[in-house]
Amino acid sequence: MEATNVYQKLSEARKLIRETKLKKEGYNSFSKYDYFTPSQISSLVSDACYKNGLLTKYDLVYENESYIGYLLVYNIENPKDKMQFTMPTAIADIKDTNLAQKKGGTSTYNERYLKMSAFEITDNALDFDSQDNRKKTPEKPITEKEMEVLKDKLIEVTSKEDLTELWKSNPKYKLSKEATKLFTEKGIELQ
Repeated sequence: MEATNVYQKLSEARKLIRETKLKKEGYNSFSKYDYFTPSQISSLVSDACYKNGLLTKYDLVYENESYIGYLLVYNIENPKDKMQFTMPTAIADIKDTNLAQKKGGTSTYNERYLKMSAFEITDNALDFDSQDNRKKTPEKPITEKEMEVLKDKLIEVTSKEDLTELWKSNPKYKLSKEATKLFTEKGIELQ
């Protein structure tokens, strides 16, 4: 059966994308996961649309004091036959950029996620259920013995660089108010 309406064509496009084996080109070094880049999503969707007689049109619109992304998927053979997908968004807070760059970044990501939603492109790296979301067990507080060792080490510290190195050497110091106070006092003393 040949797909004739936008629903059938979109279904065929989704199937084509699912059957495509594509290596994720993006890497998030902060959260340590691979992802599909915006250009990969655009390429996947464009190819699937071309092969199935579809066309997409994206708009980012400000209405009712919020931004909403609209993705329209048209049946090329009958442009009145279309589907609309929407996704609210906010202007991204991208450091050291002007408003136009922030809106551009927002638009790029909103369009990518709308296309991923409309064409059912799944990315388990973005799926919170595919990750360990359990709360991490907090480290045990600093012991009295560790505090005595810290006090002895602080006596030997003679520079701010040494103080900083000692601070970074044990994550427990940052969790202890008493240790933080000792480091602050030693920092003041070294000024």
